[in-house]
Amino acid sequence: MVLKKKMKIIPDKLIFDGKIHEIIKLDKSLWIKGFQVYLDENRNIEKVVIDGIHPNADPGTNILCLSDDVIGKSFDSGGIPMIFSLICTYNLTRSYFKPWEKFEISK
Repeated sequence: MVLKKKMKIIPDKLIFDGKIHEIIKLDKSLWIKGFQVYLDENRNIEKVVIDGIHPNADPGTNILCLSDDVIGKSFDSGGIPMIFSLICTYNLTRSYFKPWEKFEISK
């Protein structure tokens, strides 16, 4: 089963070097247009594919990197709010690329 969600998502947090920072300005090229959640027959999360560019998504497939805590989790127990939160946060400690020139963070 695939659940599709079209919505504008502007990431607003980033994690780097053990610290959480607020993103106060983000280039429009990094805004997300939506996502698809792939679920197994028991409605457990298999993968999330985003419509846009994200440092924690594979550039070739747009599959968002998810922890083992998320993969296999019941969609009904966290669902859209959890996935929205994951997409809104860049983990630049472990990422495919680091778009430093495309955002500003709070000091």
